[in-house]
Amino acid sequence: MLDPRRPPPFAHADERPADLRAIFGQNLRQLASREASVTKLCARLEINRTQFNRYLSGETFPRPDILHRICTHFGVDARILLEPLEAQDPSPGEVLAGALGAMVLSTNDFTVDSARLPDGLYRFWRNSYNFPDRVIADMCRVYTENGVKLFKGYEPPSPMQSRATLAPAYQSVYHGVFLQHDDGVSLYCSTRGGRMVSIGFFEYSLGGLPDFLGGISFLTRRRIQGMRRLTFAVMERLPRDLGQCIAAARECGLRKTAEVPVKIRDLLATVPASI
Repeated sequence: MLDPRRPPPFAHADERPADLRAIFGQNLRQLASREASVTKLCARLEINRTQFNRYLSGETFPRPDILHRICTHFGVDARILLEPLEAQDPSPGEVLAGALGAMVLSTNDFTVDSARLPDGLYRFWRNSYNFPDRVIADMCRVYTENGVKLFKGYEPPSPMQSRATLAPAYQSVYHGVFLQHDDGVSLYCSTRGGRMVSIGFFEYSLGGLPDFLGGISFLTRRRIQGMRRLTFAVMERLPRDLGQCIAAARECGLRKTAEVPVKIRDLLATVPASI
């Protein structure tokens, strides 16, 4: 059944190319008006400002690769070429992404200092949320896509799973994104479809060591007796050596404090106690 709110198929078949370009130009002007600066927008999209002005005025369409960057940045799809934004019903995910993106971009920049937070493999050490007397270590990957610094972590098996004959390599995978701040980075991550989000903040060069970042991690859940929602945390950058990374992965999981490497214990202790 056709949705009466949407134009019928091939509704634009008789329209002139200039009319279609005008629709795209109007849509792009609306989207760009949400940005603090068109110049900064062009830099993020890696589009020449003169060429971007031609899109805004309806003189021309962008190449497919440039259209993809525009759509990804604004959380829209290729319908912006043919349909006014007002005629497009955004999905709940698009509404949420747009709201969060507008909020974040109004105060921060996605561009993270890669010299201080390089792409690569890390270990993520923190006090356990569920076992207050233990420390847990996860393997994680920091990588960059389209100028955005992303995070992918692998949660080790729970103690009960670890006793199983065929224990899984990890319990779950969680994804996140870093945002740049004046004195460090914040990290927002969640498992796919998860109802809880963890929010962290990390300062560069913990203890004067460039390969370590230290800070806090907060889990968005209700208070449960005997369990934490806020912990100290350390991110340890691993060397680009497969053997050393495999050895580091084997040390991951839930550990008693005495089982944690001395350097990590010392660094966790240096994270300020007052938050």
